[in-house]
Amino acid sequence: MCKLYILRHAKSHWPQELDDKARPLSEEGRQDAFILAEAMKRKNYIPDLVLCSPAERTRQTCAIVYKGSDVIYDNRLYLGSTGLLYEVLQSTESRYKNIMMIGHNPGIHGLAKLLVGRGESALISEIMMGYKPGCLSVIECTCADWRDMLPGGNRLIDLMVGEEISRSR
Repeated sequence: MCKLYILRHAKSHWPQELDDKARPLSEEGRQDAFILAEAMKRKNYIPDLVLCSPAERTRQTCAIVYKGSDVIYDNRLYLGSTGLLYEVLQSTESRYKNIMMIGHNPGIHGLAKLLVGRGESALISEIMMGYKPGCLSVIECTCADWRDMLPGGNRLIDLMVGEEISRSR
């Protein structure tokens, strides 16, 4: 069994002089990412590989939520379509059983919706309605190899958003 963590980058800041790819996290986004990282640690959500967009805001989010060294920065994840993100995931080596993908809307939200077919109905409804900055889906996959992961054939076991965790404290 494999586990997939689908994360939209935390809230970003957009100074007028920067292009989209160079946008950093806002202070609020940084705080929310740290809160999410703490929650992930408490729940033992530990990826063994991160596939990450090379944009600055995704890199910063990754540095906060993942302390391992197995990170692949892939240009296809920068504003990639749902289909492209799915292809990237399916081409990942099967030796990795717990993968995190960090990217951008609308593709990252589309991927979460595409893959989830089972789970608590309230969580599934929430994921279908939107994917806020700092939103993390935790998806349990019955496949032994990422190539065999099917749309709708996976179970959503958790959905967390850093800003909502901080409000509930």
